[in-house]
Amino acid sequence: MHLSSRLSFFLLGGVAAVSLVFAVYQATFELHTLRDEVQRQSLVLAESQRHAAERLLLSSSAEELQTHVDQFQNQEQLAGIAFYDATGKPLAITSGMRFVQETPAAVIKSLQTLHVQAEFLSKPDRSLHVLVLPISTQKHCWEPLPSFAESALPGLCCGDRRARA
Repeated sequence: MHLSSRLSFFLLGGVAAVSLVFAVYQATFELHTLRDEVQRQSLVLAESQRHAAERLLLSSSAEELQTHVDQFQNQEQLAGIAFYDATGKPLAITSGMRFVQETPAAVIKSLQTLHVQAEFLSKPDRSLHVLVLPISTQKHCWEPLPSFAESALPGLCCGDRRARA
């Protein structure tokens, strides 16, 4: 009797441990999948805005740039977009994103490498996925076009929305 209760205890403990390891693996895999999806959607948005961004940077005033980026203010999963100059100084940023006080590191790295860069910014009450697409114009050498996407990932708060409980 004593042996069977010990055997049952260890058997249940083993099943629980295997279940826990599998659940952690599955959650990690889903988190990576969600991050990849946010990355893909951000790249599609940035690529779709490339032509308009080049045109605006060549021929528009600061007010027209600001009007363009403010069109992306109240999107469900998009916190906004921004234009930065070749030195990393913001030219226009979506009005609702004033909480982005400093130039994201992805913008600086994109200016240095002239390649697409991405990062997740974590703030106390939200998290953003930042994708930076450098664009070339005749007026400006390289301009990064970052898109700030909401990331509804486990353990992260979401973009330019109120913090969720």
